[in-house]
Amino acid sequence: MAAFNLVWDLGILSFDELLPMTSVSAVSFDADKKADRAAFAGFVAERFFKTCHDAIRAADPNHLILGARFISWVAPREVVRAIVPYTDVVSVNHYMVFPIYFGMMDWLADTLGWMHVHDMLQEYYDETNLPVLITEFSIRALDAGVPSTWPPNWFFHTVQTQAERADFFENYARQTFRTGFIVGYHWFSYMDEPPEGRFDGENSNFGLVDNNDNPWTELTERMTAVNADAYVWPLADDDDDTADDDTSDDDTAGDDDTSSDDDSIFDDDGDDDDSVTDDDSSFDDDDDDSEADDDTTPGDNLAAASGDDDDGGCCG
Repeated sequence: MAAFNLVWDLGILSFDELLPMTSVSAVSFDADKKADRAAFAGFVAERFFKTCHDAIRAADPNHLILGARFISWVAPREVVRAIVPYTDVVSVNHYMVFPIYFGMMDWLADTLGWMHVHDMLQEYYDETNLPVLITEFSIRALDAGVPSTWPPNWFFHTVQTQAERADFFENYARQTFRTGFIVGYHWFSYMDEPPEGRFDGENSNFGLVDNNDNPWTELTERMTAVNADAYVWPLADDDDDTADDDTSDDDTAGDDDTSSDDDSIFDDDGDDDDSVTDDDSSFDDDDDDSEADDDTTPGDNLAAASGDDDDGGCCG
């Protein structure tokens, strides 16, 4: 309690005295307060994930639990760590912003304790040692006849044509194949969003088909070809024709080698090694030591897929 009182300028005798409080102090970026906030977020998340896990396992002990569908860019690191004992797969919605904003997103991640997303979600695997399932991704083009203005197309990665859209998909998909820890991906969505916008204003060309149910054939034909390669496992060497990682003649972002993340349109070669654990937080819970569920094991048979009809939209 002494450490907590010192950080938050309080004089309470127990954490029970926090219950009637509606505020403590203004949000600050003081290191000790950041550590406490992160630890509290992890504590709440652990209770949430454990409660859900136990309820699911009581009713269904035999099926995989596929996580919480984190939003890749804004997931707090402590929350991601908290899910580990209670899931078989870490699920992540992973959309791209334009590379010019990567530096800003890195700064926010460092400042707010969010996960870094470089190297196709490598940090999610490093933090959890669990398979990763991409539960939403997509790309839109401006030639589709729908506005595609929300999310903002100056920030949210957008291309000009359906051909570029197909190239983007192939680049993204083949990078997931190369990770060794991503076990599947779900495309958002089956149909384009309505031009007038759905309930939250989204009005984008995210579909496999347009609003009249006509396929975007450049995209769907490329998906058919690329998804078939997901089942070639383990991947052959680059000089083996059974694994063709350079099928795209035109990489819309200037990356001519989609078999490597090093030059990827999704990586700015940032240094992700500056993450700091919050083990010295003054927030501590001495009453609950979470334990892993020995009855659950990571799943390894999930296949790449496309056509996610989830109404959650592009941003989870």
